[in-house]
Amino acid sequence: MKEYNKMVSLIESIGEDSQKRRIKEKNALRGHEPKCKVCNSKYQKEIEHMYELKHPFKDIKVYMGDKQELITEMSISRHFKNHYPKRKAYFDNVKTMEDESIQEAIKYYPHLKDMFQETSLIGIKWFLIMNKQILKR
Repeated sequence: MKEYNKMVSLIESIGEDSQKRRIKEKNALRGHEPKCKVCNSKYQKEIEHMYELKHPFKDIKVYMGDKQELITEMSISRHFKNHYPKRKAYFDNVKTMEDESIQEAIKYYPHLKDMFQETSLIGIKWFLIMNKQILKR
């Protein structure tokens, strides 16, 4: 019985290690670092959008302070040096694949074109609203 329990424990341990490894690989692929304050912020997209609009790190820090999230300029800088390039490349690739899939779907089912255009308009409206909120600061 002892040997059986050891074996079960070993198998569970291997499974847990394997799952941790998969999560770590997925995070690395997506440019996510579990210890990074920006990567773990619920405002990550806003922070990255401000960066793309060329806001200085100091302004991003102040903006986050207004949101009750304390973050240093060094943490912001490190995120954009080490994590953001991988994250951007990953999601640019996802976007490209989505666009190709949409074009393929429209090619075979032309009636879907109107539906995709309507969805794009919703995305554009959201983008404009986000820009207004960020530029108000």
